[in-house]
Amino acid sequence: MIRDIVEDKSGNIWLATNGGLYRYNAQAPLHLPESYTNYTTNDGIISNQIWCLTIDTSDNLWIGTETGVCKFDGNRSPHSPCPKDRKRI
Repeated sequence: MIRDIVEDKSGNIWLATNGGLYRYNAQAPLHLPESYTNYTTNDGIISNQIWCLTIDTSDNLWIGTETGVCKFDGNRSPHSPCPKDRKRI
């Protein structure tokens, strides 16, 4: 189930799902497997149950899960606290 969708400055489409985080690379042909990447707890996300996504002014992807909020850096996702200045997100 897709719960949220955002687009970053590079044109990647990010999908929040109950099976982890998906990235669609808009530069790759749609029919090729490399156009989609699935990130899960095996990749460092704190939960596969992702409820919401947002991209801040620095193009960081923030992930809201059932167990907390984390910032995703593209490879690993250390548990990071929410920024204090929420107006910038």
